[in-house]
Amino acid sequence: MDYLLIEEYEARKMYDEFLDESIVEINGLTFDPSRIVSTLDPISYKIGFFKYAESLMKKNIYVVDITDDEIEDTGEIVEDRGDNIFTFKPNK
Repeated sequence: MDYLLIEEYEARKMYDEFLDESIVEINGLTFDPSRIVSTLDPISYKIGFFKYAESLMKKNIYVVDITDDEIEDTGEIVEDRGDNIFTFKPNK
């Protein structure tokens, strides 16, 4: 089984892009939702980010130092294919 191991900054960029799929318009001005949430309510932003990182595991995407410990508990890496793509053998 292949999975993708990404750095936290990559996951944050993906999370911001996810949040920014919609736009916020106030009095004719547009704003990125990710910037609004991270600035006005950083705790909610962090909670949302960690939930987002956990949701990536369903797509076999793991975030270094956040969800990568789930990999170690479920199997062992048998091949490093480069570009943070690995093949691993699940524990039985």
